[in-house]
Amino acid sequence: MTPEQLRLNVALEVERGDQALSAAEALVQAQLPYDAASRAYYAAFHFARALCLAAGEAPVSHRGVAHLLSLLYVRTAVLPPDTSRLYAGLQRYRESADYDAAFVLDAAGTAQALDDAKVLVERCRTWLRSQALVD
Repeated sequence: MTPEQLRLNVALEVERGDQALSAAEALVQAQLPYDAASRAYYAAFHFARALCLAAGEAPVSHRGVAHLLSLLYVRTAVLPPDTSRLYAGLQRYRESADYDAAFVLDAAGTAQALDDAKVLVERCRTWLRSQALVD
């Protein structure tokens, strides 16, 4: 992948992540907690995928993104140690919200998911900027 292709692919993931984060915020305001939790996760997912691409990896599964985020960025201390925990928590919320009809997500849980997604997104964005991969 050329540097131009890398910047384009990273930019596309960042754009999808930003859209998902905006959607999560709107869904919280609309009092749609399950959809908000799902979109919060996808914001984190797209930013984490952008980091994977920056490292020359192109994971094809959610599990692969989580693994590479931990291996390449958390274990190497590029990102803080709790980054993997934040990501895993968002992933659990998304899976429960999407697939478990008995799962109850209250306003506090939804707010926490959104806050966690914002933290993770900002960490990823800051690193991507430091590498001149996004503006």
